[in-house]
Amino acid sequence: MIYFNKAIGSDVVLWFQESNKYLIFETTFFDVFKKIHTESHSQVEDYLFGVLGFDKTQTLEAFDSYQTICAQVGNAKENSNELESLKRPSTWYNTSTYFINNKSIHIRYSSAFAKELIHPKYAHLQSEMVTNSDQIIEVVEEEKRLALYLNNKFVEVWSLEDAHFLQGKFAMALLNFIHQKEDAHWMAVLHASAVYKNNKAIVFLGESGSGKSTATTLLTLNGYHLLADDFVPISTENKLLYSFPGAISIKENMLELMQTSFPQLTKSELRIKDSNTNFKYLYPSRHSDISTCLPAKVLIFIKYDKGAVASLKKLSATKTLEFLIPDSWISPLKENVIPFLDWIEETPAYTLEYSDTKDLLSLIDNI
Repeated sequence: MIYFNKAIGSDVVLWFQESNKYLIFETTFFDVFKKIHTESHSQVEDYLFGVLGFDKTQTLEAFDSYQTICAQVGNAKENSNELESLKRPSTWYNTSTYFINNKSIHIRYSSAFAKELIHPKYAHLQSEMVTNSDQIIEVVEEEKRLALYLNNKFVEVWSLEDAHFLQGKFAMALLNFIHQKEDAHWMAVLHASAVYKNNKAIVFLGESGSGKSTATTLLTLNGYHLLADDFVPISTENKLLYSFPGAISIKENMLELMQTSFPQLTKSELRIKDSNTNFKYLYPSRHSDISTCLPAKVLIFIKYDKGAVASLKKLSATKTLEFLIPDSWISPLKENVIPFLDWIEETPAYTLEYSDTKDLLSLIDNI
């Protein structure tokens, strides 16, 4: 079991290479964990009894905890579908051409369902004037499975229930095409929304429906510019956030508020995410600058709550990591782990709760 550890504040963060998982330990427990991992059973017992004053029950619990952790983080999650490619069709249901940063990319779909999974979020990138292509991405649906091909090479396959993984992989392929990078160049992609002003970015994170996209959209009406919505990539090389051109998702309960300022939403199709969530896409301008990359000024875990009194509270770096990891893609490469944890430690983070738009704007402007 190979791991890397970094002290952050009064805690120690561990990253486990085999599973790409992170755990946060108190310093004392990390010392115990490290000794169990590297020393003999009798040496550890001497330390626990003699130095820490553990009794027999506490000592057994320490060894049991170590074994439990090893079982959780020692092995990578196997993907039984990883090598099973799907047959590509001889004719395609649809081919769309996106024109981005003076480059064109063909997107081929084998079915209406495959196109519906991907195209609506990027429909504003489509160009009817371009016929050549610098790259080809193919989305294949067959026998209740989905596959992705990049420049005629098989990438991965998923079940229909895991269609969100396909959407994420497609977004990574598009991101790499736009910025001429590879997966290894990114230390993380946050499930977040980001705006910028004065060459500094503000990143909004939170659970689905917390108000990330609403906050960024409101801020674009007040001197801020959209950097990315739902998909915020961070480069390992310079720790900068990069732009991404996907459309903004506006939840149904916020449409009445938003349509006053964005009347184009009235013509946008209402889409279904799940049994509890309907939304519309708000498309950014075709002329938006999508080559922007900027440092993060602050991370904000936002929550819109009707009737709530506006509040802004500082978060520790370890608590930020706890909140961020479940909804983010974190690079599995060791060379990206240290920059990522350094970035977490360096970037201020807050929780923000609000109900009044004026309070939101005031708090963000002050930051």
